[in-house]
Amino acid sequence: MAASLNYDGKKIDAGTISLTKNNNKLINSKEFTLDSQQLVTYTITSQADQAPVISWLAIVSLEGAGHTHIYTYQDNKDGTHTAACIAGDDSITEEHTYKDNTCEKCGAKKPEEHTHTYTYKDNKDGTHTATCTAEDDSFTEEHSYKNNVCEKCDAKKPEHTHTYTYKDNKNGTHTGTCTAKDHTFTEKHTFKNKVCTLCGAKESTAPVTLKKPALSSITNTAKGITIKWKKVTNAADYQVYRKTGSGKWSKVKTVKGLSWTDTKTKNGTKYQYRIYAHKGSVKSTASAAKTIYRLVTKNLTSAKNLKGKKLSLKWAKNTKASGYQIQYATNSKFSKAKSKLVTGGKKSSITLTKLKKGKNYWVRIRSYKKVSSKTKCYSAWSKVKKVKIKK
Repeated sequence: MAASLNYDGKKIDAGTISLTKNNNKLINSKEFTLDSQQLVTYTITSQADQAPVISWLAIVSLEGAGHTHIYTYQDNKDGTHTAACIAGDDSITEEHTYKDNTCEKCGAKKPEEHTHTYTYKDNKDGTHTATCTAEDDSFTEEHSYKNNVCEKCDAKKPEHTHTYTYKDNKNGTHTGTCTAKDHTFTEKHTFKNKVCTLCGAKESTAPVTLKKPALSSITNTAKGITIKWKKVTNAADYQVYRKTGSGKWSKVKTVKGLSWTDTKTKNGTKYQYRIYAHKGSVKSTASAAKTIYRLVTKNLTSAKNLKGKKLSLKWAKNTKASGYQIQYATNSKFSKAKSKLVTGGKKSSITLTKLKKGKNYWVRIRSYKKVSSKTKCYSAWSKVKKVKIKK
């Protein structure tokens, strides 16, 4: 009998099996390597009138095997959650999967849905805008007339079709005026071959100038380091540059908006950021740089009321931090909150005293990195814990 193996789109010889009355037990082996998970077929072809009885022995060698990921889940407040392996070697972001209106993985509550109820406003241009009374949806559409009156906004159907003349406003826009003088509007030029197709204005060939941008803030957040900046007139987008430690500046992102979160950062590492305004071939001078140390968020692991109107707190350590700031208050908004500083990144507990019996306390923590005698970098706040002082 002839033996063969089929895998990876090819067939290889696995040897010949010879069974006799005196030798009816046989182990046939063949070593091979797979580059990926796939189906392997082992085939024995009988010869003449042989009818084999076969026992199987499979030897599998696993080289470079990793570990089974165990994930923790954090709600991103945008319909998704992020799963992070506790070993810190993998993370994924995915949409919530709800069961009984609660995400099965992160516990996020499914947002309540409602039926939109709209109010309608005539735009005086043959359209109206509908706005939900809950202010969570709006859209613009053309009037739908019945008996010469819009069925939704009550606008009257005009007696004629508008015919417009256009005037260049010398500022990148033109104004359209109906010849019947019952409607006007202003809009940006639409150029073709450097000439506006409606008013005939020529496209400006004056060189674009871009002012130096300014960073407005840089903070640690749950997902990374978030930087924000002020708008620069004429800018099409903004180029973000980063410097890690004492390394060199390099471009890490081009952004059309006025903020960006850098998720590819390492706990305890020093980063500097600056931005350039950009349009076409024109690039502004760089903004002033801002410096921050990346500090990941560490949560409270325990908050217990002790005898004597005390509150015992424990948290996950951040050894890259210089210490921790604990904030506690008798309301969830932390108005008139009190704070405690704990020096030393290796510390992981504190006991709060002189609390009021019968009161609820809301508590949160964040780590800090001391940069100078007057400057500290803070992580984002942890999740809040609520404890009632009963003892």
